[in-house]
Amino acid sequence: MVELYGEQKALRYWRSAEDGIKIISGIVNKISADASYFESNGYLYLATDDESLETLKEESAASNAVGMNTSILTQEELVEKFNLHDFVGALYSDNGFFVNGVELINNLQNFLLKNRVRIVENAEVKKIDKDGNSITISDGTKIITDKVIIASNYESSKLGILKGKIFAVETYLALTEPVPLEFLKQHKMLFYTLLWDTDEIYTYFRILKNGRILIGGSDVDFKAQEIKPHMEFMQHFYTYLVSHFPQLKGIRLQHQWSGVLAGTNDFFPFVGNIKNTNIYVTVSDGIQYCFLSGKIVADLIIKGSSEYADLFDLYRKMPRKGIPIGQALRFGLFRRIAKPALGLFKKFPSIKKRLSGK
Repeated sequence: MVELYGEQKALRYWRSAEDGIKIISGIVNKISADASYFESNGYLYLATDDESLETLKEESAASNAVGMNTSILTQEELVEKFNLHDFVGALYSDNGFFVNGVELINNLQNFLLKNRVRIVENAEVKKIDKDGNSITISDGTKIITDKVIIASNYESSKLGILKGKIFAVETYLALTEPVPLEFLKQHKMLFYTLLWDTDEIYTYFRILKNGRILIGGSDVDFKAQEIKPHMEFMQHFYTYLVSHFPQLKGIRLQHQWSGVLAGTNDFFPFVGNIKNTNIYVTVSDGIQYCFLSGKIVADLIIKGSSEYADLFDLYRKMPRKGIPIGQALRFGLFRRIAKPALGLFKKFPSIKKRLSGK
């Protein structure tokens, strides 16, 4: 990010992700009597070979330089603490979070309804007035508006303003049947940890409190006309789990979901106002950026400005050559900032002081 946008913006991008998580936490505590579906917990970034482990050591150093405490676990420590045997080491951080998306959306909807916000479902928008003063839905009803906010992710690519700026990523999620009790006893520490590894483009998993494993991933080669069958990815998930945990052989994936997300050349959202209209657009990938984008739009409408609006502006100048998808996803999206940041801190020690407030 330093190479693409310079040192100052790279630091602001870093902080924007942290602020997105804080926004989610604040909303959960405001709208929910029981906020237990939002958890602060850790994650393990597992190295499958020595080269990957060296890269994770660099990431750990970059994280620690800005106060995000991480540590490198050896192969022996992974076996002792997590009963994981297939990895040469890992990066561990307790600076992570987990949110039950269904609980969050249900609580958010109930909160809005109690505050007399009308929600219209199962109604396709057929027309948007070019100035953003009205929309027409599928049953012919015309709704007069002060502002229109388009938050339709990849479907926003149909807007001329974003043509050629976003690409589609097909993502999958699966939930296993309850796993054997003996497995849970052997891997009880994984209840509190999200895992992914350096050998996968983008596959992550964790054990939920109900004893099921949630596993997900995505296909960066998605083409809109060539949606991959669910079974292809379900087989991949099953093979992945059994290869690392042979005792799960025969486990069933009982629930499956898929969707299409929007990616950008630099992996950051597009958020802002279409010039000379009352129409606002937000295209985000990653839950922290989704909520941060919503906050930016609200700020722009109410106050006319927002702290991070310039970073994600619809009209921002994009790098001619984006971050290579394979590199960015192979070692996790975190690397898009962490590795360049390490060199930044070595070259400009004063930046570390600004971030830490010292």
